[in-house]
Amino acid sequence: SNTETNVTTPTPIDFGLNVSRTITVADAKLFSIGNFVYIWGPATDSTWTWVRAELTGVTSSTMTLTPRQSGAAVIRFASPPALSLEEAVSIYLSGTVVRRATGASMTNAAGPTWSAANEIGRNFTTLEFTYFDKNGNLVLPTSLANRISIARVDVRLVAQTASALSNGVRPSYSVSVRTIPRNMRVR
Repeated sequence: SNTETNVTTPTPIDFGLNVSRTITVADAKLFSIGNFVYIWGPATDSTWTWVRAELTGVTSSTMTLTPRQSGAAVIRFASPPALSLEEAVSIYLSGTVVRRATGASMTNAAGPTWSAANEIGRNFTTLEFTYFDKNGNLVLPTSLANRISIARVDVRLVAQTASALSNGVRPSYSVSVRTIPRNMRVR
């Protein structure tokens, strides 16, 4: 998600799993109660750490949240962390149409509630996603634990002309992209 703000609560900032706390932020107007957010930044031991938290209260400059997942039972940020809205996106091939849906509710991270799917494009024959962990090992996203380990995604998309060319051939064109989502390596 590109919905992001900075935490302005004085440091150090401590978070405990399932312990509600209120923090101040630069701007909270794009966040809503029930959203999930990621908070990440430098820990006190010079490493980076993260917290996934549920928003239970929001004003223009404060958020009350309850951490649900993190890298440890207690997290301490040494300097002001960043905070971004969690967003799940599903992109899939249905026949020859590529569709996109977003997670309407992330309360259950293993089974989000999805919005209606929108058409992105037509005349596709292949849409492949290949997932890798931080060491470049192949990951099958069959469980929440496996999905959490993903640090890179390779995408391959093959499109075919809408109709045959004058010589009777319907050529295909392939595009490959390697992506490293920004919040996937902060673990």
